[in-house]
Amino acid sequence: MACEGVSRSHDNKTTLYGIFDKLFISDLSETFSFHLFIKLGGEGVQKISVDLLDGGGKSALGKEKINFQPELQGGGLEANINLILAFKKEGVFKAVVSTGTKVLGEYPITVRKAVKVKQS
Repeated sequence: MACEGVSRSHDNKTTLYGIFDKLFISDLSETFSFHLFIKLGGEGVQKISVDLLDGGGKSALGKEKINFQPELQGGGLEANINLILAFKKEGVFKAVVSTGTKVLGEYPITVRKAVKVKQS
């Protein structure tokens, strides 16, 4: 899920703030910061990759996907990834979580240029 922020309480409960699937950005050349929150089940050591793909399948993260290799235990894994990037164009982007060649999940994020409204 994409959101504005993630926090964890002292009793280990996770709270996501500002969950969204659409972004309206006034200037597509400006950087934008948001979080991808991932929750996986299972056990064992897994190599996990996260990428953000545009409609043509090109990575918005540049040449490097985000890779990590957690050891999943009974409750699985929760990962909070903070992304800071400039969306260079409008469209539907997909946050893709995978292990090897197997896609574990996808989350679409629609990016649009914000329309300025004149106040009268």
